[in-house]
Amino acid sequence: MGDTERSGMLNDDEITELQIAVEQRELSRVKELLQAQSGDDLTGLQIFADHTLLMYACERGTAEIVQYLLSKGTQVSELEWSTNNELKSALRHPDQSHEILSLVLDAVPAEIRADMVETDWDPDGMDEGEAVSPLELARSLGKEDCYELLSRARS
Repeated sequence: MGDTERSGMLNDDEITELQIAVEQRELSRVKELLQAQSGDDLTGLQIFADHTLLMYACERGTAEIVQYLLSKGTQVSELEWSTNNELKSALRHPDQSHEILSLVLDAVPAEIRADMVETDWDPDGMDEGEAVSPLELARSLGKEDCYELLSRARS
């Protein structure tokens, strides 16, 4: 979290408040906490080592929170030490996977969309053989509607 403090971003207590607001699906509180933050600031904000704010919202928030973050200019990003990405996070959402996945796919730059859908997204090679692609994850979770959406998105 030291990087966020140096950049003038949210302090640790505010990040904890933000995390709770996302988990409790409180869009108004998320907006209040993030009103002064830019999309670039939000893109780099990490909640955990393997979750940016956008990834965290995709997994534990709501489609409305994800849409808000994207509307502020938050971008999908790759964590150099993690196989997680926004698509995988959306697939792990308990009840809004398809809706959130649609929002994220619309935000993924066309030039990396197929790669992000089809590969295990293991940037450092540390999880050889263990990491799975979002396509594989959708199938293993039994989320056929998401699998179909991802299949269409890679072309």
